[in-house]
Amino acid sequence: MRLLSVISFGSLWAWSLISAPHATDGQTHVGCDATCPPIGYEYDTSHLCPGFTVDDISASKTYDVCYPQNYGTVSLSSFRKKGHVTVLSNVYTGCEAGRREAGLFAGLAQRIHEETGGNVVFVSSLKGGGDCSAWAEIYENDAVKMGFSIGESAWTMPLTVSDNSFELRDHFFTPPYPHPSYMILNENLEVTYKSVGPCCGYISYYDCTDDIALELESILTKNIYEVYNKQLETFTTSTWAATTPVAADTTTTATIEGINESPFSLPCQSTTYSDWSECSLTCGNGGTQFRFRLNSVDPIETRPCPAEIVHTLPPCSQQCVPEFGPSTSTESFDLSVVASGLDSPRDLAFHPTPGIHLGNYSEGRTFHPTKGEELWVVNGNNHSISIVASLGTEYQTTISRRDRGYYHYMNNVTALAFNEVKSSNRLEAQDTFNFFAVCNDNLNDYIGAKEPNFFMGPTLYDTDVVNKRGKMNTVNRHGADCSDPADQCFFLHADMLHESPACVGIAHDPELLTAYGAVYWAFDTTGDRSGNGGQLVRFDFSQPHGPGSMDHSIASVRRYPDIKLYRDDFSHSHAGMIVHPGKRILFISNPGKNGGEVTAVRIDTGRYSRTAREEYPIFSNRLPSFEYSIYECTEEYTFASGIRNPSGMLPSFEYSIYECTEEVTMFFMIVFFCLRIAELSSFLHALCQYTFASGIRNPSGMALSLDGERLFVAERAGKILALEVDSGTVLQTIDVSPMGYTTIGGMAVSPTSGDLYFVDIDANEVVKVEASDGECTYNSLLNSGYKSDIEFSQIEFSANCGSSVPFSLTRDFSCSVSGIIPNGTLFEQVHTDGYASENPDVQSDAGMDASAALLTNRTDCEYDSGLNFDALLLGGYFCHVCLPQNHGSSCDDGGTCQNIQWQGFTCDNEFYVDYDDDSDSLVLSSLYYETTYSHENIIDIFRGTTYRFTVRTGDDRPVKITQNLDMTGGNSISISRLQNPSSFEDVTTGPILVSIDETSPDFIYLTSGELKPVTFVIKHREAEGLTDDNMPTTVLPSAAVYFSAQEAFMWVALLSLVGYAAFMD
Repeated sequence: MRLLSVISFGSLWAWSLISAPHATDGQTHVGCDATCPPIGYEYDTSHLCPGFTVDDISASKTYDVCYPQNYGTVSLSSFRKKGHVTVLSNVYTGCEAGRREAGLFAGLAQRIHEETGGNVVFVSSLKGGGDCSAWAEIYENDAVKMGFSIGESAWTMPLTVSDNSFELRDHFFTPPYPHPSYMILNENLEVTYKSVGPCCGYISYYDCTDDIALELESILTKNIYEVYNKQLETFTTSTWAATTPVAADTTTTATIEGINESPFSLPCQSTTYSDWSECSLTCGNGGTQFRFRLNSVDPIETRPCPAEIVHTLPPCSQQCVPEFGPSTSTESFDLSVVASGLDSPRDLAFHPTPGIHLGNYSEGRTFHPTKGEELWVVNGNNHSISIVASLGTEYQTTISRRDRGYYHYMNNVTALAFNEVKSSNRLEAQDTFNFFAVCNDNLNDYIGAKEPNFFMGPTLYDTDVVNKRGKMNTVNRHGADCSDPADQCFFLHADMLHESPACVGIAHDPELLTAYGAVYWAFDTTGDRSGNGGQLVRFDFSQPHGPGSMDHSIASVRRYPDIKLYRDDFSHSHAGMIVHPGKRILFISNPGKNGGEVTAVRIDTGRYSRTAREEYPIFSNRLPSFEYSIYECTEEYTFASGIRNPSGMLPSFEYSIYECTEEVTMFFMIVFFCLRIAELSSFLHALCQYTFASGIRNPSGMALSLDGERLFVAERAGKILALEVDSGTVLQTIDVSPMGYTTIGGMAVSPTSGDLYFVDIDANEVVKVEASDGECTYNSLLNSGYKSDIEFSQIEFSANCGSSVPFSLTRDFSCSVSGIIPNGTLFEQVHTDGYASENPDVQSDAGMDASAALLTNRTDCEYDSGLNFDALLLGGYFCHVCLPQNHGSSCDDGGTCQNIQWQGFTCDNEFYVDYDDDSDSLVLSSLYYETTYSHENIIDIFRGTTYRFTVRTGDDRPVKITQNLDMTGGNSISISRLQNPSSFEDVTTGPILVSIDETSPDFIYLTSGELKPVTFVIKHREAEGLTDDNMPTTVLPSAAVYFSAQEAFMWVALLSLVGYAAFMD
């Protein structure tokens, strides 16, 4: 049997269960409680607690054992055997307490494994960075120092698993369960014990001494043998002897994969190359050839297709793809505008489950979730998302929604990507299907209000409102769950990470390894801020902290500095990114590289090199459970080059055919003569007669066809290209610039129809490409012989070199990484306020920094002042004098906000309208003024302000706003409604927006049938000398009845005179 060792460091938790905590200065008491499920997570079904049995899916997962070397893979189902016990441990390489206990765990594992004849197995999870052998050497040496000795024997325990995807942690020690922590499973894989190690909560390696760590030995030994002996009693001695494997055999009880004997005397050391492969393409320049040898150091050589072969190939002519139709002329395909009036749209994506966010009714509007698709569009200028519901049907409508803290969470949003993986076999409580992440192109400058601090990155949202009522995935202004169909709703972020400022592209990774499926790839334009371009960054939100929390301690961020990315020169940018789910290739629009390229990255090939905390000192959390690493030796290649400002990703290139004019021929004759290059005629034949990818300018949007065979890439200036994924060649190009679309952003393919859509940034439109009619087929340009050569080579490599030397035409076999175990001193936060505060409460489940609440009266709002605006968000400020654009609030025009600490804000220009049964009358309420109004009040409102009346009276009590109680006469008041532009249509549920300007009358009325109206008198705020907190209202005599505007004015004048007389007295 094998023991799983996983020590997870979420927040700094105070150890309290195994024994009384030691009274040392180095130990904190903020979360080492071993209660399972953790306190506050009692209803979270993802936590595996004592009495629970490991489910078959989790048990059958296989994990790579990196130490002992050449072990292969392991799965927990291998240990579901009579008499076996499995011990699991949860530890991070960057955790000082974990390092102390890891040595004890190794010594204990080896001893008990030998004592029980191999029937107790220990597994240690390696995560947080570092080379496996280096980590094993650390814990083995520490074990010897603690008094454990194995003599001359080799270490066989614990089995160290490379838990790079955090599968073991998230399945068996689901955060926020503290660490170092341990679990014991019986022969049926039932949890019999789960608890926390004695070093939990100690800050320094030296604070938790050997004596403290050794307490773990007696605790684990006692609990392991309780299970082991109980199982032993159920067997007779003979039966036990017959079924117990000896220690030497235990390393083969799991399925071992990827270990093969080589036919060579020295495996994978051959110096003989194979013959050259066939050329990769069937046309044009023929592409490339390769040859290989079974050599682990230098196995591959490539070269361009030889001239004598190129001379025989036909041109690569334009073909036909179904998304465009059989002709490329602008008259032969149509474009239809499906949404307009947007505000600098940058990207778009289809929601994987239409209706799950809006339901049947939201913000007073009716939606039809079963009718048509749902398209989400990000707007950079107003930092919002436009949701186009029931796309292409008679019910199509658009609604705008954003985050209340848009100035941080959606600041100049440029890209979005959904988790579309529906059938992942993930636990329902962990699956992030229907989540989306956005990318923000700014340096955390609060929309220009604050000096940038680069603390910016992607924001994650859960869109499921219909099935998760009460979870607060959307909230109203004052922070309550947006469950009332009349309320205006706002997104509430589920998580955010902060390692990619000025991000212009993002893509979800459809991998199936992680427990949550929250992995996204981002285009970070800042890189190391040296001015030498940006980098690719992988974000794994792991366990999203959920709405209302600020805890970023459970996540993984990996930088790929060898993947160089360069933005374009436009202020409104978008770089398309998409992961091919079958090939595991990430395609990236790289507009600033070599005039425009599409870069392809094999995303599973990078290897851990070192921690990023030293070179990139701005990051989300200081705890070891937050992994921040640098990965290198990643395989990449140029998929297409010369693209002019690639934007949305569906490949877009400009292909040009060189004409062999007299001047061109003479030029190359001179070049060839000077360089003494032969075969001039073959060269000119290939150059001048064959179309090849060139001059691709500024690639932007990108998308993948439904069958995954065609990549669409847009040139920002108006061309859209369809590339064959297998060959990397252009199949067809269309030009939409003659129709006025010259700033193409993101692109998306309909998941049902396969139609292509794009946004145009300056036109503020979403456009659908209508394929022209007619038969449309194309032939692959990939040489089938070349494909066969690759398949043969892969088989040869696998059989003779094993999985350690995979066959690859893009790998740099000379690249190596050191895999340095991170220094524990680097796990100290470099920031002292805002999101990165040293106060652990800032990023714990409390999520609130109490000291930040003291920022109420700060007015040093200058661009370069010492006030950290991030600290305002942590302090629970959604409305503060220093926050941008109306003090950070989303009050309608002219409104003034008031903060509700840690919850939201109210607006002085918002009223709720209800019906009161007892008085049979309309009742208005203002959360801002904490006041309720009836028809007996005359309410002052002010010009230059838009008022929101949120109606909640129900179907039997329709409400309208009018300037004449008899509903006759002119209608000079400017009234707009979100549901219908008809000014006087009755509203029963939802908002009425009334813009009060200089043309508005002096009185307006809120009416409902025969009920007594509520009267508003319209004034100039400045003329009245009024402040936002002394809004006057006039209480009418109880005998007041239905009255005219003139009578109301007389009442106001009379009461004003009375007030004046009283003042004079």
